[in-house]
Amino acid sequence: MTLLNSALLLPDHEERLSARLAAFAGSAFSALVTSTQSRAKRW
Repeated sequence: MTLLNSALLLPDHEERLSARLAAFAGSAFSALVTSTQSRAKRW
């Protein structure tokens, strides 16, 4: 959440957008890893 907050405070729009995309990609990747780990535990 801190990364997203700092991204919202950036003055440049492109920097803010790229930071938001990076935060979204990071959360999506962690969610993918978590689902993969839980799937592996099920097997």
